[in-house]
Amino acid sequence: MKNMFKAFALTTMLGLSLVMQASAQAAETVRVASSAAVCFCFLPAAFGTELGIWEKYGITVDLKSMAGDARVQQAMVADAIDIGLGSGPGIGALSKGVPAKAVAAIMYRPAGMALITKPDSAIKSAADLKGKKIGVTTGGSLTEWLARRAGTGAGLALKDFQVVPLGDLSSNTAAMLSGSTDAMVYGSEAGFAMQVKGTGRVVATFDSIVPHFVAHTIFVTDKFRSQKPELTKNFLKGWLEIITYMRNNKEATVDFASKQLNLPKDVASMIYDVNLPQFTRDGQFPDAALEILNESFVELGILPAKVDVKALIDTRFLPN
Repeated sequence: MKNMFKAFALTTMLGLSLVMQASAQAAETVRVASSAAVCFCFLPAAFGTELGIWEKYGITVDLKSMAGDARVQQAMVADAIDIGLGSGPGIGALSKGVPAKAVAAIMYRPAGMALITKPDSAIKSAADLKGKKIGVTTGGSLTEWLARRAGTGAGLALKDFQVVPLGDLSSNTAAMLSGSTDAMVYGSEAGFAMQVKGTGRVVATFDSIVPHFVAHTIFVTDKFRSQKPELTKNFLKGWLEIITYMRNNKEATVDFASKQLNLPKDVASMIYDVNLPQFTRDGQFPDAALEILNESFVELGILPAKVDVKALIDTRFLPN
């Protein structure tokens, strides 16, 4: 009897080992790059590895962060990545020869972006930006477009305020605190962290300023979509499953966000509450949001005129 039990145990262990080996062999590496290192909007890419969800879909995510949409697009042109996580306005660049399509919307209203100023600033709303300088990341970026929308949406003309491209968070923060600029547009993570520390104040998050939009998007290269359609589908299935988990498990998500984004838990909790409702449930692109995106292409100088945005989008790989 003992020998039979040992034989059964060995057979079971061998079977499990073979299954695990087959699973490991079946997993394919997908090269993914995000356009920002610290953004709750892109958290699912790393969280999926932590949760084992990518493994479930036969995927190993090789994740990198890059400084802005332009870098992500350059990486897709160079075939250095398969999937890019970037902004909605980045879709406009696809018409300039970037060999990729937008395959899924990540977030709608840009709750992940905030208008930030000094704690003692007289700026209480976007209407107070008249005569002020607003720091952004780069020209032609989502941050520049949001800065413009903040002012014009409050009834100001573009000549009434100045948008200043300054680069990364440290450069924008230094300029604002020194008085070189009066406010900045950056991730709400940074804004709430500064608010907790007493070094800054969030005037508003942009979900209240831009009601119809696609703030962040998943891009997949033409090569990857054509050569690995099933893997593309599985990536999107996994992504949406991670979002569902995040929606149903706040505490675990806040814990992971706190560690991954290097934020205090109370700040990560604020970010969760502001951002989570804006994550899409199905990845689709609403027509009203696409119309605003089309306007952003022209306003930012990405394109000289409106285009057929749907020609830059491929939603065939989204789950039905």
